[in-house]
Amino acid sequence: MGVTPFRGADLELFHILASQSLVALENARLYADLRAYVRKVEESQQALLRSEKMAAAGRLTASIAHEVNNPLQSVQNCLHLAGREDVAPEKRSEYFDLARAEMDRLMKTMQRMLDYYRPGSNKMEKVDILELLDHVISLTTQQLSQREIEIDTDFPDMLESIYAVNSQIQQIFFNLILNAFDVMPGGGVLYIRADNVENGVEIQFEDSGPGIPEDLSNNIFEPFYSTKDGGTGLGLTVSYNIVTAHGGTLDIVKGKGTGACFRLFLPLGDT
Repeated sequence: MGVTPFRGADLELFHILASQSLVALENARLYADLRAYVRKVEESQQALLRSEKMAAAGRLTASIAHEVNNPLQSVQNCLHLAGREDVAPEKRSEYFDLARAEMDRLMKTMQRMLDYYRPGSNKMEKVDILELLDHVISLTTQQLSQREIEIDTDFPDMLESIYAVNSQIQQIFFNLILNAFDVMPGGGVLYIRADNVENGVEIQFEDSGPGIPEDLSNNIFEPFYSTKDGGTGLGLTVSYNIVTAHGGTLDIVKGKGTGACFRLFLPLGDT
């Protein structure tokens, strides 16, 4: 009995099946390569996560040191001035009061760090911005005068109170004033202007220093980025994060002079 020859349709079917088999084998190979690639990506992500955790620990340590240093410097200045023999008794008492106030702020700052992962612990309260600005200015005037830096204020008779975390807003004011202090080693003027705006208040801190180059202004709020020699690059980052958490904004704007001008907007908050 003779063998029936393959018909053309049979050969075409075999050709299709062979092509499909080759595609299936190629897909299997690609799938294996993909699984190996995904595995490598997952391993890289785990390594990156471990690295980021270490970096976060470093940033936290630096942030704590930065937050603690400001009030300690104020206490040191107050105690130094209070210890001078030529200081009048009432002035000495004032310096001691300022030192106690700064120690209280330091304790609150440390408590805030301890409560970092307990958001409900930061209580919002009614904050008198003008009173708080005057308080911070009184604490930094002596330090600024040592570099012959004058403070020129332009405040309205009445500024709307806001609902915020008092110690955190105070920390913003300290950071912005001391930032101006750092960029004017040869003296100058710090202009602080405040005004009521829609749904909040606006405060501008403008120094007469060298200013910030436009190509660097986009990076100024990044952690550890600083244009100052020996700067930690954390003051503006801390301030920016606090402002953002309060629903406000902090940005660089064109001022009246050639120095840097930071505009701070703080919303009125829930009443």
